[in-house]
Amino acid sequence: MVFVRREGVPMSLVESDPDLSALGLPESLDEVDAAGLGEVVVSARRAGALMDWHRLRAMAEVFERLVAPYVEEDRRVYDAHTRAANEIAMILGRSQAGVETELMDAAHLFAGLPQVAQCLHDGVITGGHIRTVIARTALVGGQDYAPVVDAELAEALRRQGSWSLQRLRDVCDRIVFRHDPAAVRERRKASEEGRRVWAENAGDGMAVLHASMTAENGLFELERAMPGQRAGVSMT
Repeated sequence: MVFVRREGVPMSLVESDPDLSALGLPESLDEVDAAGLGEVVVSARRAGALMDWHRLRAMAEVFERLVAPYVEEDRRVYDAHTRAANEIAMILGRSQAGVETELMDAAHLFAGLPQVAQCLHDGVITGGHIRTVIARTALVGGQDYAPVVDAELAEALRRQGSWSLQRLRDVCDRIVFRHDPAAVRERRKASEEGRRVWAENAGDGMAVLHASMTAENGLFELERAMPGQRAGVSMT
């Protein structure tokens, strides 16, 4: 597979505008009344989920064709993964590290969670939800029980209503824990070992300080920094 760029211009900039009517969206909002705007928002959300599905499906296909043939050879699979990610990163103007992660995520989604992937295709969930699902099920891939987790999770996604990220995390953890408690404990251990602190420039002479830590310590630090402000804050 070879990626082709036209005169150095990213492919995303040389394609014609999409046919919005094919996605159930109006070309203009001028003729849409106030009541119809809500329907446009819903249709746009579904269209966005479908586009995320197509993007991840293409990424999974790249992984399958360019990386998977070398999975038994450590050095060659690393080189293949790097080359594929580098090509896509240059086309999209993104960081190579980010694309490398997305290649792995896409492969995990379509190989290990095909029924969940179909939920994204059908607009049941969004790309943001998928990132959470992939993170919470990363240790499921390749396990004998993976198809069962996939089926149970897809059923839960289709059965229940709106999804906050916290609620989605809880459902993923509950289903995975039912089949492999060690996987949930292993992910928590990895999270604890990956604790870190970093700062971000907020402009105007201000900074935002970030820290990852256990929920218990997070509540403790919040109470210490802002006494009496922890009411209504949940980190479980």
